[in-house]
Amino acid sequence: MELKRGFRDKLEKYVDLADVVEIDMTTTGAAVYDYSCFGLDSNEKLSDDRYMIFYNQTESPNRELSYSALDEHSARFLLRLNKLPQTINKLAFTVSIDGDGTMGKISTHEIKIKQRGQTVAVLSLNGSDFTQEKAIISLEIYRKQVWRLAAVASGFNGGLGDLLRNYGGEEESSKETEPIPTPPRSESRSPENSRASSPNGNVPSSPVVSRPTSSVEADMAQAVRSFQNYVSRNGLQGCIAKVALVVEMSSQMAPLYEDGTIQEIVNKIIPLALQFDDNGKLEFWYYAGWAKKMSPLTKNNYTQAVPQDWGSLMWSMGKDTHSEALVISSVMTEYINTDLPVYVIFITGGNIPIQYEASVEQMLRGASLRPIYWQFIGTNGCNYELLDRLNNLTDRPVNNTNFFTVGNFKQVSNEALYDLMLKEFSSWLREAKANGIVR
Repeated sequence: MELKRGFRDKLEKYVDLADVVEIDMTTTGAAVYDYSCFGLDSNEKLSDDRYMIFYNQTESPNRELSYSALDEHSARFLLRLNKLPQTINKLAFTVSIDGDGTMGKISTHEIKIKQRGQTVAVLSLNGSDFTQEKAIISLEIYRKQVWRLAAVASGFNGGLGDLLRNYGGEEESSKETEPIPTPPRSESRSPENSRASSPNGNVPSSPVVSRPTSSVEADMAQAVRSFQNYVSRNGLQGCIAKVALVVEMSSQMAPLYEDGTIQEIVNKIIPLALQFDDNGKLEFWYYAGWAKKMSPLTKNNYTQAVPQDWGSLMWSMGKDTHSEALVISSVMTEYINTDLPVYVIFITGGNIPIQYEASVEQMLRGASLRPIYWQFIGTNGCNYELLDRLNNLTDRPVNNTNFFTVGNFKQVSNEALYDLMLKEFSSWLREAKANGIVR
């Protein structure tokens, strides 16, 4: 059945309410789209944030609601309506844009209601149905004596933030007056708190309400002051540059997420961003089968760069492969109009799939004419032949890449790491300025 905006009816006409109901959501366009299901109370508020289900919290407490990514464009929610507590009276299914873009520029947005693999109702929309919205409430399922269905298809210009405020929640990033702890080193995560094998093994965490603890910002201030010594040593005083961090999130990297190494990498990199970046933010990507731009990291939130249930995110991103070409393209698109030099720190486990090698090399050759420097750092991996080869390419205006490996980020000294990172960046910056690539 084809649904139209504003359609309402009893859900039991289309599905067996005693059985699992599937909601499939797909959006195509130039942006990255995130899907969520808000479980709301009788006042249409998110009074229990365990019932906000999305890629970073994939199940409600008793698996009444669950989320899984179908591919980079689509997600599926499974509903066990007869098991929901009486406190949950409405389910709102939403899509929001992660980053730039508006819903007016999407190609398609489709919501399918399914049961036992069969589609029983479809709501199909496209960019002409919207304008400047950055988030859409696509569909609602609510109780009014019985479970009912409403094809809402209405949007919010402010994106996910507006959605959260509409439902009585708030984004963590809005609580600037309540700082997140900033310890100098991360603690290892125990196996019971970090599961990469399945999205069903995640440890739910709240994306809605900030839970601040004591702050140790003085440690970060000291780290930045210490970093300035390496800046001066490498002739980079006064350098202003955008800083980006790209981290592989395929299954070959799982041990480094589990033992806290990836968080330690962020801890060591954030002083560089605070020293160089024009806005004190570290732009941040995870990648595996596809790339996902995360919220920027700052001195207030960097200790949460690795989510507690990182295994669910790894699973949803296509953990069994990794496409360096896809994330390189995403980063290049992000900085296509920048007037500042860009320093990209790219953490990889190696073993770049052979089908991507040629495109990666071609992209980085072409990128040598852009003000972007690529610092590849290998860890816990092998088969780095392509990255070694990139170090020695001669047919490009400037050498815009560098590569080295770090055996253990928890043990490497700041002196060794920062000098490796800054010496080559300083050389590139001089060459790029001499060739008119950087102003």
